[in-house]
Amino acid sequence: MNSINRILLVDDDKIYLYTTERLLKRVFTDVEILSAPHGAAALAMLRDGADAGQLPQLIISDIDMPLMDGLAFIRELERLKLIDFNSTKLVLNSNSHIYRYADKAGVNTAVTYIQKPITKENLLSFLG
Repeated sequence: MNSINRILLVDDDKIYLYTTERLLKRVFTDVEILSAPHGAAALAMLRDGADAGQLPQLIISDIDMPLMDGLAFIRELERLKLIDFNSTKLVLNSNSHIYRYADKAGVNTAVTYIQKPITKENLLSFLG
């Protein structure tokens, strides 16, 4: 598994952010975890991070969020070329089972879907 020292969580559920952050801190010993309540806020954070040369190596985004959902967020990331999809791993996740088999409608093939809640096992399996 490549070194991960910065992670961005994008989710409007504060409890899920808290529990996922705790899980990530158990998996990665020295990691900075940033969070955003929706895709638009995450894009602003990524723009600032790109300007400072501090982009995350992992982004975990909910799909169903206000203002900008996870699918629109990923499409906008790709359009703006804010990240390198080869060096930043992206996970879309949701409580809804409808996304498990749904076509991601133009979303970059480097993006993976993991059903909520993310577990240590499925995270490590995804990261290799």
